[in-house]
Amino acid sequence: MSGDDSARQGQVLQQRTEALPTAAWESVSQLARDLAYSSADVNAVAQTVCSWAQRLLGADYADLMVIDPGGTALIGVANTVDTDAFRQERIDIGAGAVPAALAWQQRRTVVVKNLPSTPVVSEPVRRRSPHLQEAWSVPLVSGGRVIGVLSVGYCTQGGDQPERTRLLGLLGDTAALAVGRAQLAEGLQTLNVDFEQQVGKRVGLIRLLQEVTVAANEATSVEEALRFALDRVCAHTGWPIGHVYVPLGDAAGTLVSSLLWHLDDPERFATFRQVTEATRLTVGVGLPGRVLASGRPVWVVDVTHDSNFPRAKQAENIGVRAGFAFPVMVGKEVVAVLEFFSPQPITPDEPLLELMGNIGTQLGRVFERERAEQKLRMGERLAVLGVTAARVVHEIANPLNGMYTTVQLLERRFAKSQEGESNFLTVTVRDLKHEITRLRSLLQELRVFATLSRLQVAPLDVAQVVAEVLAIEARLCVAQGIRIERNLPTGLPLVMADREKLVQALLHLCRNALEAMPHGGTLTLRGFSSGMRVCLQVSDTGMGIPLGLKVFEPFTTTKAVGTGLGLTIVQQVVVAHGGTVTYASEPGQGTTFTLELPVWTGGEKG
Repeated sequence: MSGDDSARQGQVLQQRTEALPTAAWESVSQLARDLAYSSADVNAVAQTVCSWAQRLLGADYADLMVIDPGGTALIGVANTVDTDAFRQERIDIGAGAVPAALAWQQRRTVVVKNLPSTPVVSEPVRRRSPHLQEAWSVPLVSGGRVIGVLSVGYCTQGGDQPERTRLLGLLGDTAALAVGRAQLAEGLQTLNVDFEQQVGKRVGLIRLLQEVTVAANEATSVEEALRFALDRVCAHTGWPIGHVYVPLGDAAGTLVSSLLWHLDDPERFATFRQVTEATRLTVGVGLPGRVLASGRPVWVVDVTHDSNFPRAKQAENIGVRAGFAFPVMVGKEVVAVLEFFSPQPITPDEPLLELMGNIGTQLGRVFERERAEQKLRMGERLAVLGVTAARVVHEIANPLNGMYTTVQLLERRFAKSQEGESNFLTVTVRDLKHEITRLRSLLQELRVFATLSRLQVAPLDVAQVVAEVLAIEARLCVAQGIRIERNLPTGLPLVMADREKLVQALLHLCRNALEAMPHGGTLTLRGFSSGMRVCLQVSDTGMGIPLGLKVFEPFTTTKAVGTGLGLTIVQQVVVAHGGTVTYASEPGQGTTFTLELPVWTGGEKG
């Protein structure tokens, strides 16, 4: 209430009290003092006012109603007959000639006589006081607005009584001050409770972020950090399910289950776990797919009523309702999606979603650190291998060339002998030449290790590199009955790369793919961008790679002929460019190798 409002209300009080008998004025003053120092709530204040009003005005009944928060109805608070039942009563603003509603609408004291013949009087009033003949109602005005109505009733009609009108008005003003003050106190108390709850919630969120941040910094692996985050988020929210989806790394942006879970009750949610682990999602599909598409947290109030939640359609009762998910980010790349579920529908919690985005950033640093460590270890290993290769080439190349020349001379000489190919020495020389040729091929590949550290980089269009590689391989593909599929969208970002080395790496992958399909098949080269990286994929429909084979280890091969250095060279080429190479294979179905190279950002050329 403003100072002007208080002054005006004080003037009205003074005018009304001047016309009252001294006894009545003293009684109202005592009521005002009692209420002024009271810490009672609205209900208690209203009950006190009703008791005083009935006694001072000689009424047979009194009640007090307040305006509901929406400002559309009067709500019963207290009366002198049956307060508990009265608190269920509600009078809408459009209640016609009901005394309380009229006083509210007209902002003045209203008197309704001959109540039994007034059809607009509500049935609850008739049942409470069936003998009432007359009702007086005065609006409670505080801060320039009506906050309630005080009413008194009589079993006999008393005619016009100016003194009663003034006393009722004075009681109304006194009640308005007291009720307004009690409502303000209750409002402040509610705000204080809400504030304390919000502060407590914020403190809890900050503590959760701190715990995950510390765990991310101390984690020795990505899996350890993700498991900790699942457990802590479930503990904080009280949600019983947490799970991690990870990108497969293909062009479709497929997400697969990481098999990392938090389950409060594994038996209860067994169906949901089974369905989830069998469900692959693509960009924009399902809750994780939407997170992958947007790179932002997403909340679903009820997944069973969500048209874009495929897992709900695969089982009648998956046991979950509300769900939210957030991305783990490395730069602009989504490297994992954490999802959480509750058995009940729950409305979105924006502060929680905001915090989940921050947690995703912290977890992303674990991925970054692991990638950097892997790249460093691989770089160190390949550097040692490169130095070793250079020494081997230097020590062996010249003697081996001399041996090869000598074998050629011997082969020509024995070819002229009468015994021909049946001669033992002729066969031996031929086998020796074959082995020397294989060793020379091995030395040629070893030379690659000695020179890969010297890259001649420039902005490069990977589509042109793919076209060059396919042109080289086209004739061999036709000869083996292998179909070529090329899928590179226009406008792929440029990469900073050594053209010759990148061609060499792709040729190795294509040759491996062709050797895996001796009876024909399909060779597919795809390209797509993912965040700040360009991805190239080489896929075949061949026999696949045996499980557990460390294909990038030097001299690892499943072929009868070969050095086992091809994929090691591919990895060294990609790592030297600041990229990564991974593969996915299914026995009897084929293999896909994925090369990820950093996008050229317009910096200086090498």
